[in-house]
Amino acid sequence: MRKILLIIVLAGNVLTGLYGQESEKTVDYYVENYQFQKALDEISKYPDSKELNLKRVICYKALNRYSEAIHVLSRLETDYPDDKHIKIELARCYQALSDWDKSLLYYNILVEKDSVNIYYRIQRADLLMKQERFVDALSEYNHLINNYGVDNMLSRSALCYERLNNQDSAKVYYAKAWGRDSSDVFSVSSLINLNIKTGKQTFKDAIQLSELYVKRDSTNKQVNVLNALSYYAADAYEEAVTRFSRCYSSGDSSLVVLRSLGLSYYSLGDRDNSYYFLQKAYKKDSTNINVLYALGVTANEKQNYRLGTECFETLIERVIPADFTLYQYYRNLAIAYEGQKKYQQAVDNYRKAVEYANDNQRMYLYYTIVSIYDVDLKLPQESLEYYGLYKQSLQSYYEGLFSKEQTKEIQQEINITKTKLDALDKHIARLKKSLGLADNKKKVIVSTVQINL
Repeated sequence: MRKILLIIVLAGNVLTGLYGQESEKTVDYYVENYQFQKALDEISKYPDSKELNLKRVICYKALNRYSEAIHVLSRLETDYPDDKHIKIELARCYQALSDWDKSLLYYNILVEKDSVNIYYRIQRADLLMKQERFVDALSEYNHLINNYGVDNMLSRSALCYERLNNQDSAKVYYAKAWGRDSSDVFSVSSLINLNIKTGKQTFKDAIQLSELYVKRDSTNKQVNVLNALSYYAADAYEEAVTRFSRCYSSGDSSLVVLRSLGLSYYSLGDRDNSYYFLQKAYKKDSTNINVLYALGVTANEKQNYRLGTECFETLIERVIPADFTLYQYYRNLAIAYEGQKKYQQAVDNYRKAVEYANDNQRMYLYYTIVSIYDVDLKLPQESLEYYGLYKQSLQSYYEGLFSKEQTKEIQQEINITKTKLDALDKHIARLKKSLGLADNKKKVIVSTVQINL
């Protein structure tokens, strides 16, 4: 009887073992074939074990169910507190959920247990970087470089220096990284970009570096754009257009290419091409101030006053610029309205431009306003008011001419302005008469300084 029971028990153990092996094979098959949900369903049929739970974690991670993976791993950590693999998986799951603090906590534990493990230290440094703890991250990256010869961390040290606003050190490390690996596009791109950003003194370096890389590899889109931007930053617009056009022809219709082409053509005075590319850039990004201004001016010149109106209204709504800029915005918005024969809106914006104009600009604005009131809107009372303002402004301009060096050109300008003042006096008198207003007979007082003609 005992023999029979022993045989039954042994047979049961063998069958259980075989059943367990078959279940693991089935789970492995599903995992290897990326059928993770089926693997989870299969795992749920069997009693918990460390091995099956780790496979459950693999499935949860593959399905982006990191919280559930953490739940399983936390239970495993309680049962196996010294298991490094479990801690690594916890760190990775927290990292996937952007919980940098908890992920860093586990990598700190792992580094304490194995301080020479390069993988742990790299992961810890990367997490410090994500937390914007650039000083700590830099210390870790430099430790890896200096003590373990992990030279591929040079570019990350450079990035730390850049984020710490230490541009010179960043350039040195990016250059070292590129020198170590000539195919390191990130380092050379960052180095070129830094030279563009740091000002006029380094534009030449940006041009030289980008030209050197393009000679080695003319197919890299990122470096080709930076090469073009280097010339654009240096105000070499013809060279910039050539290179941006090459980018565009090769299929790069990114915002930076469209915008830079439009602004380069604008700077070269090529309004047709400028208009074409600025419109494309505007459709992708309607917020860029430079694009809005250049497109608005070009649209007005192209008599697309609706678009000009849209651009300058947007500029005025979104920015609080200096007086001269506001003068330009309101003046150009007024031009756009005037082009659409919306004369009252034009006058309203010319009057706003007056608030930000200097003396000479104000004089020309008064003349423009009075012309609209007199000719287009036919409002004689308002015309009279602005004729008076224009006269005062012109009189000040006239008197100011006598304080300048009396060259032939200045003397001619004095005579022309005097003629304008006389004609203006007569016109104001006629306008007052038509309005039934008494003329006070006051003449415009002009300087009595003797002029040698």
